[in-house]
Amino acid sequence: MTKTKEKNLITKVCKRRKGFNFNTLESAIILAVEIAREGREGKKIGTMFIVSDSDNVMRKSKCLILDPLILHPAEAKHIDNPDLRETVKELSQLDGAFIISDEGVVLSA
Repeated sequence: MTKTKEKNLITKVCKRRKGFNFNTLESAIILAVEIAREGREGKKIGTMFIVSDSDNVMRKSKCLILDPLILHPAEAKHIDNPDLRETVKELSQLDGAFIISDEGVVLSA
């Protein structure tokens, strides 16, 4: 799929909900595709990203393992931060889900 087709698909999905941060969704999808395509250490892995409505999701969920991101400042946990992206790729081997705020901050792993 070309970059233009990907962007059109994401735009179509986002039009259904007003006020949705297109850039955050796009960054999460790109990261998810990288994880699915590259895997880790030769193994296929997958993970889930919950994007937006983070207050509601955080209220209704709980961590099953200690959250390795909890004490880091928000600016270090932005989805466009290259260091965080590699951290998420590593953590995706252990954890099944990441909660991302509409602003693009990975709130919980």
